[in-house]
Amino acid sequence: MSKSSTPSSPELSTFVHYCTTVAQQLGGHRFPLNADAKQLDELLDPNAIHYSLTRQVLFEVYAAHQLQNIRQPIEAYTVLDALGAIRGDLLDKRGDVDQIALIDQIGELTVAYFKLEQPTLNTPPPVRSKVLPLTKS
Repeated sequence: MSKSSTPSSPELSTFVHYCTTVAQQLGGHRFPLNADAKQLDELLDPNAIHYSLTRQVLFEVYAAHQLQNIRQPIEAYTVLDALGAIRGDLLDKRGDVDQIALIDQIGELTVAYFKLEQPTLNTPPPVRSKVLPLTKS
């Protein structure tokens, strides 16, 4: 899959659509959005459980894309890079496990949103073996 993977329809890859999709999946208490927002500062409702973290996610993704408004397109790997940087900072600061879990969930939702392929583990098939009875010789 190419590095610029986006959902099949151009309108689905805008910043505001991405945020709305993530918010729907996480729930309004964790990622509450203002549906009437016209600009970034108005997008996140301050009643989020991890308000400062979700605000940081929005602002970092927005800045990483050098957006001028919330209706501009975004790219998968730029979002994931921004999330990875935030996660790294949390780990360096020995951040709250709930915050790290939230970033991980947002990352998983990002992979699903952009329909990226999940890495697969190449595990060998199970070995068929027999159990040999122990006998006295």
